[in-house]
Amino acid sequence: MNFQKFLAIILSLIMISSLMLFPVNAEETETQEEVPDTSVLNGCHTIEAQQPLLGTAQLVTNAKSVLMYETGSDTLLYAWNADTQFEPASFAKVMTAFIAIEKGNLKDAVTVKKSALSSLPASETEERFFENEVLTLEDLLYCMLVGSRNDAAAVIAEHIGGTQENFVQMMNDKAVELGCIGTYFSDPHGIDGENQYTTARDMCKILTAALEYETFETVFGATNYTVPATNKFSEARSLTTSNWLMHTDKTDYYDYRVMGGRTGRAKDYTYCLATSAESNGMHIISVVFGAASNYMENDLEVFSYGAFPETSALLDMGFTGYYTAQVLYEGQVLARRRVINGSSAVSLGCESAGAAVLPEGVSLHQLTVKFVDIPSEFSAPIKKGERLGGAEMWYGGLCIAYTNLYALNDVSLTEKIIVKDRYETITWWEILLIVVLVITVLVGVWFLLRNRRRIHNKIRMMQRKRRWKNRRGG
Repeated sequence: MNFQKFLAIILSLIMISSLMLFPVNAEETETQEEVPDTSVLNGCHTIEAQQPLLGTAQLVTNAKSVLMYETGSDTLLYAWNADTQFEPASFAKVMTAFIAIEKGNLKDAVTVKKSALSSLPASETEERFFENEVLTLEDLLYCMLVGSRNDAAAVIAEHIGGTQENFVQMMNDKAVELGCIGTYFSDPHGIDGENQYTTARDMCKILTAALEYETFETVFGATNYTVPATNKFSEARSLTTSNWLMHTDKTDYYDYRVMGGRTGRAKDYTYCLATSAESNGMHIISVVFGAASNYMENDLEVFSYGAFPETSALLDMGFTGYYTAQVLYEGQVLARRRVINGSSAVSLGCESAGAAVLPEGVSLHQLTVKFVDIPSEFSAPIKKGERLGGAEMWYGGLCIAYTNLYALNDVSLTEKIIVKDRYETITWWEILLIVVLVITVLVGVWFLLRNRRRIHNKIRMMQRKRRWKNRRGG
């Protein structure tokens, strides 16, 4: 082996040794999988998700469109034809109540105007309020949601909007604000079924937002209400909800999990039903459109109103075999990253807490974090609270939660030389140490090569003495 080859081997060993001087800290090693930006729509997180937790196959048979959503974890449990448009029917009253509670005062004295009563079609045979009758806005809300009174919706619309046209514009503006891209209203009660439309997904958005108001939740969940006597009606009027899932005496339909609901009937005599239900620590909103009734053999008597058993079947699927778990915590450190020219690493923390619905038997250890929107390298300085990307929590092939990531500490600028391919920083004294080490090794190699003949002769002499000593001993 000549001098050049030997020197090349020695220098290679020195370079490998110098790299080993700077191992990656085990605490800062990325254990989480990093992937390109992946939309949360590829999972069940948020109402806009396209991959529900229960899948997209048809799981019910007596409805044209269904959706089931868990509000606490922002999880889409199930959706089938969720973006198909249907007439809202009495679902329009949900939006009317939402805006009335948001804009009005429950104790307002509201006078029934002739214009409101005359706006209703002549075919309406329900008992109407009297012209100039005075009721509170609260009474009118119960009449509309519990009693399903169309005249109450018309009176509320004129009271809040000045005219029904103005109020309908408020309804449509609110729909746009909530991201309801498949919804349009033309009246406050849903009678005009041919000129307005909505979807199961949009109705879920509206109902979810409305339920944030305690007053709406109370009225929406009432099974009975008594309207006091008024200046035009001397007797109290009793109201009973049309949502039979909430009636204890409707043994064929009653469902103890249902906390509120709104029914509706379309022009083709199919039924829609939106409900709020609670069980097992979960709060589920379900929406059903186009459920037909089952009739007796004579085709005259209804055997079963399809929207009720269909909704209970959906709730069985959502509540059975699933549970909610907190998977993200506010301020939780999800990763630590080195920072180019930085005085320290930066900790990436969760902006907010997040929960998810998981199948029973699935633990948090089976979940995977995927970072999105994170730059390939961080450079100093970094301010505490600065947004640095996002993180998704995945269960198998489903995104189940998301959080923005923020810097949990300041990172100031410092002078360092960067080894970018390893995200390592080396200070000047460390470079000096490497240089000294290399020179020392090279001097040693030079000394060995220069004196190799003398060392070789010395070794041969020692070997001869050893052999001579062994022969004498023999």
